[in-house]
Amino acid sequence: MNAKILRAAFNAAIRAGLLETNPAGSLQLPDAISEERAPFTPGEIETLLKATKGSDWQTATMLAAFAGLRLGDAVSLKWDNVDLAAGTIKFVPQKTSRKGKELTIPISDRLLAHLDKLAGTAAAQKSPFVCPKLAGCEIGGRAGLSAEFIEVMGKAHVGSDSITAKDGRSRKFSRKTFHSLRHAFVSRLANAGVAEDALPLPG
Repeated sequence: MNAKILRAAFNAAIRAGLLETNPAGSLQLPDAISEERAPFTPGEIETLLKATKGSDWQTATMLAAFAGLRLGDAVSLKWDNVDLAAGTIKFVPQKTSRKGKELTIPISDRLLAHLDKLAGTAAAQKSPFVCPKLAGCEIGGRAGLSAEFIEVMGKAHVGSDSITAKDGRSRKFSRKTFHSLRHAFVSRLANAGVAEDALPLPG
């Protein structure tokens, strides 16, 4: 159980007069392996874009790295969501779809140039999806898109920064996944002095 939860529970007991001191107040926990996602470096992103050039994975990677879209939102994005003239992407994030709130994301110059070129291809004329070969595919699971992207990283020789985490059983945890592209995007905003809540980032 999380130590913060324990301390909070015991503090509530103290306020209720059931305890005099918090037995978890001086609890010392062993060092744990961080299981937070790590952002890709600019060099790693360029390597991934080069390795996926001409494929739907290149487009999905750019949507995540330069607009902050999550994998599910990137592969389900339709051309109707893209306004090349206005330079915006409008969509309802899957993670917060229950709220039904549509977000408007500005398209960076590099992503805009890529989408503009892509819009003129035969594939764009045949399918409503920006990434037609990835649209409709499962995201999770051993054969899902998340796992497939790890394979893409391997072929591009971009490491997943895999660690062994211990939660009662030994398991591998990849600190770098497709979601790390979004982390890289947010990091660039922060480094440029732009607050994360200053832009309507997908939830």
